[in-house]
Amino acid sequence: MPSPLHLVAHRATRRFLNFRLGWQLLRHPGVPTGKKVLAVLVGLGVTGALVACEIPLEGVLGLLAPGVGFVADVAIDGAEVFILPVLIATALMPYMARVPVNQPLPTPGSAPR
Repeated sequence: MPSPLHLVAHRATRRFLNFRLGWQLLRHPGVPTGKKVLAVLVGLGVTGALVACEIPLEGVLGLLAPGVGFVADVAIDGAEVFILPVLIATALMPYMARVPVNQPLPTPGSAPR
């Protein structure tokens, strides 16, 4: 049985948002597909809410600077729609998925099975 001091030390070194572990869990075949889809759907929902909140600001910027505002809006929203759901899904995966002990996560240098 580990000592309580060991558990406290482990909790202190554990990161709140472990993106590397989340990305490994998204790619791991042992994690159920439903958990992965749910994490990405939550990411899409948060992104949709963020884009909906930005609509009034984008309208004002479009009126003030029509050409630049449109180009910047397309570039930022395009990147936002693709990158933000994946970032949110990788942040959620360590809390949503539990990998069985008999299927260890692949190390970065190991070959895929």
